[in-house]
Amino acid sequence: MIRKFFIPIAIICAVSMFSGCQTEQDYRDKRSQSARDGYYHIARQYMPQGKKFTLVECIGEALKNNLDLQVYELRERIENERKTAAVLGMLPEVTLGYDITARDNEPGSSSYNIFTGQESLTPSKSSQKTQSMQSIDMALSVIDFGLAYFNSVQAQDKRLIVHEQKKRVAQNLIFKVVQKYLEVAAAQHAINATNAMLNRTGKIEAILKDLQDSKELSRLRILDEQKRFIGLEKRLMRYQLNYENSCIELKALMGYTPNSMIVVDDNFLNELSEFELPNVRTLEQIALRERPELYEVDYEQHISDVEARKAIVKMFPQVRIFADYKDSSNKYLYNSRWWTLGMKMAYDMLSIPGHVFEYRQSSKTSDALEHKTMALSLAIMSQVHIAYASILEAKNIYELDNRVYQSYYEQLKVIRQIYDSGEDFSKLELDSLELETADVSINRAFSLSSYYLAYYRLLNTIGLDSFDKQLLDRKVKNIEQTSAKKKVDLAVK
Repeated sequence: MIRKFFIPIAIICAVSMFSGCQTEQDYRDKRSQSARDGYYHIARQYMPQGKKFTLVECIGEALKNNLDLQVYELRERIENERKTAAVLGMLPEVTLGYDITARDNEPGSSSYNIFTGQESLTPSKSSQKTQSMQSIDMALSVIDFGLAYFNSVQAQDKRLIVHEQKKRVAQNLIFKVVQKYLEVAAAQHAINATNAMLNRTGKIEAILKDLQDSKELSRLRILDEQKRFIGLEKRLMRYQLNYENSCIELKALMGYTPNSMIVVDDNFLNELSEFELPNVRTLEQIALRERPELYEVDYEQHISDVEARKAIVKMFPQVRIFADYKDSSNKYLYNSRWWTLGMKMAYDMLSIPGHVFEYRQSSKTSDALEHKTMALSLAIMSQVHIAYASILEAKNIYELDNRVYQSYYEQLKVIRQIYDSGEDFSKLELDSLELETADVSINRAFSLSSYYLAYYRLLNTIGLDSFDKQLLDRKVKNIEQTSAKKKVDLAVK
């Protein structure tokens, strides 16, 4: 009988244990299936054909489709669920029970006189052979309730940490999109300008050959001109390579397959757009108020402080309040239904030293996080200074390149008029000047791209999405009010 009972149980346990084992081939098959599904999912993400993307559109597509950002969105949802679970942990324990017992003989008992040792009463019974008990048990541990409350506070802080991490990931994603967008736009502008130049000077090889045959120019001069135009073609190849690489990276950030084609709007590289910036001191204070990393450390410090409070709570006696309701089927009971109220208290004395060291550990962790905040604040202030200096330097470089381009452009217009009038200027000299002017124009476009990149790097360093004038005015006003209040407090002290 026992064998017949245990054999099926043994089979079920064996199947349960070995069904969870996976071989190397199983993982390879699973990886192949996942790769196939992932490939077809990504391959469906094609860009609209013939669309010219602006920077705002690229950022919008990246924020909508980027998979890394979606991971943090899922993590934030997970932390929301954990917070709800932690809040529900404060509820008291409520247990519904139903017990049934049966025996094969009568549950009787007898009594004896303690002085004579003789049986004083005939055997009797006060319970049935088969009886059931229904119960509702409610219990609340004061210590566990307090710990559950602190756990819910920490769960809220962890949710906020993930939110700040997601916010910073989004800011870094925007900066990466801007960086790749500017690289694509600058390379695209350079390719168009270089192709236009090569089309205008397409017959330069024939012109150089005629000049060589007629001996109007020396062989060294002709060799120099050939090197110049060959260098232009090599630069075109380099521009195309940079363009293709930057396009692939930009499409990956936007969540599109690398096989898609993308064209961006590069009209912003034709002229400078001025940006009004506050002074660097104001930018420092804005950054110290806006950077998500600082908020993240603040939340971690609060979690450590709450952990210290939990250690203090654990030092108190364990108090358990309970209420039980019973309903028995035993007909011999005078009252078959009753409530029981009570309280139990216990104190584990030997656990106190461990909780003391837990408190000291949490306190020191909080001190370490405070120093981490100061170190991170100093690093952010340094980043703001570097980014602010970079944008000023990039603007100066652009203005210098623009002056050079304007000089070349003015000279080119004059020489074109002279050449068109038939005066003493050769086609080779005109083409050479046009080549130099195009080269200077491309350098100016790259300088302007670097200026815009420095602007967005400063935004990323401060932790803002844009230098909106109304937003900046509110933040500057808040900083001024805080500084004035601080001065008043110091004066009072």
